[in-house]
Amino acid sequence: MVCLSKFLKMKQYDINVDLGEGTGIESEIMPLIDSCNIACGGHAGDFIEMNRIVALAKKNNVLLGAHPSYPDPENFGRKSMEIETSTLFKSLSKQLLSFLNVLGPSPLHHVKPHGALYLKCINDPKTAIVMIDVIESLSPNSIIYTLPNGQIDVLAKERGLKVWHEAFIDRRYQDSGQLVVRTDSQAIISDKSELYDQFFHLVYNKKVQTQTGNWINVNPKTLCVHGDNFNTLKNLKFILKMDKIAQKR
Repeated sequence: MVCLSKFLKMKQYDINVDLGEGTGIESEIMPLIDSCNIACGGHAGDFIEMNRIVALAKKNNVLLGAHPSYPDPENFGRKSMEIETSTLFKSLSKQLLSFLNVLGPSPLHHVKPHGALYLKCINDPKTAIVMIDVIESLSPNSIIYTLPNGQIDVLAKERGLKVWHEAFIDRRYQDSGQLVVRTDSQAIISDKSELYDQFFHLVYNKKVQTQTGNWINVNPKTLCVHGDNFNTLKNLKFILKMDKIAQKR
C-alpha cells in the first residue's frame, strides 16, 4: 500500500464509468462517480436502458457521456472490425443521434469510444477522423475522452475540439503509455490494494507503473473504472473509502 504522507486535502479527480453494459450497477454506482459513458446501441444498450441511466445520472448530477462502439454486440465491441469508413460513419452517427434524442435539451458533456474502437481511434488516423467527423457534425461542443498523444487526441485538437486525457485505474500500462492488450492475462488489475495504489499514483503523483516495473508520467483529467466488471462497485467503494481515510490525515 502506498504511503499517504504527501496527500493533498482536496478532491483532484473525475471518475468516469462505462454504464449500460448489462451489469445493473447503475443506481448504486451513480452517487460515487463524476461522469458516465452510456452505451448507445453499438456493443450494448437500447432506448429503454439509455433513458433509465440518463435519468439516474441527472438525479445524481453526473456528467453525461455517449459511449459509441463498433456495431458488434456479438463481440461486445472488443474486436477491431474491417469496415468501410462510410459504414462506420453511419453507424456512429446513428448511435450518437439516438443518445442525443434521449438527452433532449440536456447537454452532452463528452463522447468516449468503446473497446476496440477506442484503441483504433488512438492508433489509426482514418478511424480517428471518422469519429471526429461524427462528433463535429452532431455535438461539436462535446469533450472527447481518450489516452494522450494518440491520433484522435492530436487530430481533434487540430480541428478545435476539446479533449480530456484519460487514465485507467483498473488496467495495466505498457512503457509506451498504451494499455496492455486484454488478451494478456495481466491486463486487468483486480486486487483492491493494487487498484488503490494505481489510483493514488495517477492522482497525486501523476505517474503510473508499467507492466515492466518502469514509471511513466501521466496527467489525466479523468480516471476510468470499467463498468462491465462485476466487482466494479465493490472496488470503487474501497478506493473511495481509502481516499476518505487519507483525507483525514
